[in-house]
Amino acid sequence: MSDHKTRYLLAAENQPRYDEFTQTDEPECLEAELALARTLCEQAANAGHHHLAAVLLQTITRLSAAVTEQKFRMGELLAKDALRRFGEELVVLVTNTVQGRFAGWEDALEQMANQLTTKIEATNNNEPEEQKLLEGPRP
Repeated sequence: MSDHKTRYLLAAENQPRYDEFTQTDEPECLEAELALARTLCEQAANAGHHHLAAVLLQTITRLSAAVTEQKFRMGELLAKDALRRFGEELVVLVTNTVQGRFAGWEDALEQMANQLTTKIEATNNNEPEEQKLLEGPRP
């Protein structure tokens, strides 16, 4: 298939369906489309249809960005700034709860706030390793 014909088929035959898929706001649908695009891209590359694979890679890029954006909008993912704001709100909540209830509460809350800030800054999207049953506690 010539590059011109591939471009024509993508533009003419598939454009309405492509437009329909790009309008969806459902993350499951976007993720399914992303998986399909990856599969089609691999098949196209393996079959020697490099132009089609390149077009599909562009689609994969757009779908990946759309999935991430949708997850942020739906609150499934939190940006680091949102996590920091949550930490600040948590410290205010705890401060209001324990304020004046025991001697040294200010120092205890300051220590907690510093530890919370450190944890937030160190938090990333990697899953923590599962602790083995016979291991001791982790620091």
